[in-house]
Amino acid sequence: MAHAGSGERGLLFSLFATMAAATAALNLDAAVLVMTPVVLAVASRRGIGHEAFSISTVHLANSASLLMPVSNLTNIMVFHETDLSFGHFTALMALPWLGAIAVERLLVPRLARPAEVRSPPELATVKPEVSVWPAALLGIVLSGFIVSGPLGVEPLAIAWAGAAVMVLGELAGRTAGPVELVRAIRPLFLAALLALGGLAWLLGDLGLTDLIADLVPAGTGFGSLLLIAFGAAVLANLINNIPATLILLPAVAPAGEGALLAMLIGVGIGPNLAYPGSIANLLWRRVMIEDGAAVSWREFTRIGLVTVPTGIFVATALLCVVYTGV
Repeated sequence: MAHAGSGERGLLFSLFATMAAATAALNLDAAVLVMTPVVLAVASRRGIGHEAFSISTVHLANSASLLMPVSNLTNIMVFHETDLSFGHFTALMALPWLGAIAVERLLVPRLARPAEVRSPPELATVKPEVSVWPAALLGIVLSGFIVSGPLGVEPLAIAWAGAAVMVLGELAGRTAGPVELVRAIRPLFLAALLALGGLAWLLGDLGLTDLIADLVPAGTGFGSLLLIAFGAAVLANLINNIPATLILLPAVAPAGEGALLAMLIGVGIGPNLAYPGSIANLLWRRVMIEDGAAVSWREFTRIGLVTVPTGIFVATALLCVVYTGV
């Protein structure tokens, strides 16, 4: 990334392309953990202030997670409530995904504070070596997901097989031990997900799901889908997008697949408004604090107040085009 393009514009293009691909293929939480320190280091080496780049990183972690079922846990939950194949789901969400990325690229650099430009250190000329086999395995697993529908194979089985191959390869090559592998699955992160699931169950048991079900608009027109998307975004920012999805699923599912995909746009893009909106936001903030580069919640929300409604509007309009043909 540091060698890509020239100036701030070239670096932004490199960031958006890399982050969008990483989020779609790896999942937003993994992508934000991998890419945030990379972006901070690259901005420093290029002598450019980090804010536009770092905020773009977390915004893309949320907005660019719309593409595939595996890109976000919320996507997986919605995917299992539909009759869509992996490939069909991805095809329907491709245009909204591109629209959401385009909105972030257009708005975030203009809304972030002006970059502080200073004399960068000289870049090294030697490119780092990249291990090929993890990337190859990831490509095989993603290809397996795409053909899982026609083959009648559960995507979860392919994910488990890929994980098993990775773990056995690490153990056989002695590049990681059992303790490192247990840490890699982040037990505390999984415990947090269980806690969010418990919150969703509690709120649903108190009647929130039934209340929302009465408010879900009928039909699959643009107005109905937009209301669902905005409502999902509001709930995601109030209680986090994972419990919001668990609560919304039984309320929105009777309205059909189009309504579920619109809901997914809301819980995907919506968390760019407030830190509690997604776990990816909290992971990003932790990394930023550790690097002494934290962005205030006011600044984060100020930018989100513009990008979130715009992104939801554009992505929902594109979903309406591809899903209903309107």
